[in-house]
Amino acid sequence: MLIDRIGCVSRLLDHQLWEAAIGLSLDKSSASGRRFARLIEDGALLEATVLLTELGRPSRSIASIAMRARTWICVIHDRPPDGAGMIRPYQAEHADLAAAVLMALLSACLDGPCTTDSPSVSRPSLQRGFDRHDI
Repeated sequence: MLIDRIGCVSRLLDHQLWEAAIGLSLDKSSASGRRFARLIEDGALLEATVLLTELGRPSRSIASIAMRARTWICVIHDRPPDGAGMIRPYQAEHADLAAAVLMALLSACLDGPCTTDSPSVSRPSLQRGFDRHDI
């Protein structure tokens, strides 16, 4: 699974971010998709990861980012769309900040609906096999 592979590398790799974007149904030809591609081309992986988070459900947002003992901790809150009910936190830890943010986002997506452009897709297809290795 992508989230497990990200946890095994020292920093987020661009092809991992592309895999997540495709799994989250990001339309490469949309304005957001083109912006995402430019950010990756420029090496701005953190900004691209934050963009993916912003493109998801409006009720999902980065709640906190902290560093403890050389490890970044990211918490994403997922609020019920109707505003009723409990806020669900999703936390991830990684030595790389972009990786921690993406892992928290993927945790939230694996637990519920998560897409960027297509509300009809209920879960990301993040378990596809890829030819490249992450390490």
